[in-house]
Amino acid sequence: GSTYVLSTDQISAMQEIAEALDVYADLLVSDGIMQLTQRQIDNAAASMDAAAGLGRPPALQFVQTPPSGYHLSTTVVSALPYKAPPVGDLHLVHPATLVDASVASWVADRFDGDWIWTARSLGGGQPHTITRTILGLDVLDALTLSSDLVTELVLRTLDMTEAEVEFPVEWRQIQETVSVLGARPLVAADLGVWHDERPVVEDAIRLDLSDRYFGLRAAATTLADDLDAVTTEQECAAAMRRVLPWGVVPASTPEDRESLLAMLSGVPTLAGATDPVLLCQTASAVLRARIATGPAGPGESVTDDVQPLMPTGIAEIANLVATFAAPNARLCVLSHWPVNGLLEHTDLDITDHDPTLDEQWLTVVSATRPNLARLEALQLEVSPLLHGWTSSPGDPWRVGDDNTIAKNKWRRAHESVSNLDLEPFTVIYGPGDVWNGEDVALGMIDAFGEAIPMAERNTFAAFGFNAPSSRPPQAILLAVPPRPRAELNEDELLQIVRETRLSALARSARVDMLGELQATLPTAWLAAYGPLAARLEPWPIRETGKR
Repeated sequence: GSTYVLSTDQISAMQEIAEALDVYADLLVSDGIMQLTQRQIDNAAASMDAAAGLGRPPALQFVQTPPSGYHLSTTVVSALPYKAPPVGDLHLVHPATLVDASVASWVADRFDGDWIWTARSLGGGQPHTITRTILGLDVLDALTLSSDLVTELVLRTLDMTEAEVEFPVEWRQIQETVSVLGARPLVAADLGVWHDERPVVEDAIRLDLSDRYFGLRAAATTLADDLDAVTTEQECAAAMRRVLPWGVVPASTPEDRESLLAMLSGVPTLAGATDPVLLCQTASAVLRARIATGPAGPGESVTDDVQPLMPTGIAEIANLVATFAAPNARLCVLSHWPVNGLLEHTDLDITDHDPTLDEQWLTVVSATRPNLARLEALQLEVSPLLHGWTSSPGDPWRVGDDNTIAKNKWRRAHESVSNLDLEPFTVIYGPGDVWNGEDVALGMIDAFGEAIPMAERNTFAAFGFNAPSSRPPQAILLAVPPRPRAELNEDELLQIVRETRLSALARSARVDMLGELQATLPTAWLAAYGPLAARLEPWPIRETGKR
């Protein structure tokens, strides 16, 4: 083949890029070393992988001044009564139940009812209503079906065209509730479980999520077979209602959509519509393509060289479960925890819920935390929805009988930072019956940390000097401008230097040099606390009886 010859300018530019990459790699190595000294093994590994070109570069932290203070962490968790995954004919089960049976069961019970849709003609006249039962919709369809498809189904069933459809409030509330329950399952690291104990907890969660994915694959395979086997329009309608919650809507053309809406509404099909059997075959092909592009299950042969492997991270497996079931749906995946295991790793008190938590704590923190703001809005609209339990019952700010805040202030001033009480604050929201069983399903709502600044801090500065025969500076003068938001001018700088010189001379004076001014010494203010504290009470040099 032909050889491309680089010009001199191109070679020079490539050398500059190579040098820049070398410098960046050195910075990443420096960051990794700093992370190791701070015992942040995971962060150090990320920096070293990036330096080797094996991962995405993290934000450099070694160039940042670490905050002086102590860290307080807050973890907000969702909890639902645990329900075991279904068994048997999985292809007849709603995919939302296969994704998380705990969420599906609780949502179906909490929002069960014959919801009402209202259609108002744009030309005026009386509004028309229709119920969920007539439409043949499941409660969980609010999580998987698009509003546009349901709107068309309502209008087609009511034999209306130009109309505005008002959805029942439960449709929106279900979607908002599931989004509040958490974007990912709770893992051991979220509760501060020690590294050597995490594998025991997380391996069980990982196995449970993997089983859910394999169950979804088996159900999708059987459902695709059923779609290929239909022969009558009635069988097509039944199979199509089971495949729609999987996010498979075979309506790419007006003829396809006409056939689909006719099957779902029971209204006769107009001329020119796609054959229902052919429509089911199209849906089967879409479902099989999804199966082929997902990680293979146990005992399955890999049909494609580019077929991905099963992920190992819990968050990645949970995302795989949700997207395989319905790529465009709003599904929530929680993790399975034994109640005793949860209590072992937290100071949670589940004796009784805290009825004042929303008013005293949630209304304050929700102002700066979007996830908690959604939770607060939902709690105000749907009441009572979720109860709250905490690791500090009735005292979220820890200023009550225990008075942790006041004790920490005293320890910080008189003892050591190592003696502070820095236990994390844990909050769990869930229904009132969540603790009735031995297991729960947990999800992460929000987690955040707060840095409480110290009264004193150590500051370091570095100055470079490279002049010939130079010597390092013997003193550094830090001056604050006397006027806010203004730079120092020459006159002010000269005056500061003069005052500093006079102060230095005054501070170097000994008591015997004060002369007549020695009488003013007892009136001086002396520090009572801190490293420069002066003792004003008598203090023996030696203890009695000792030499």
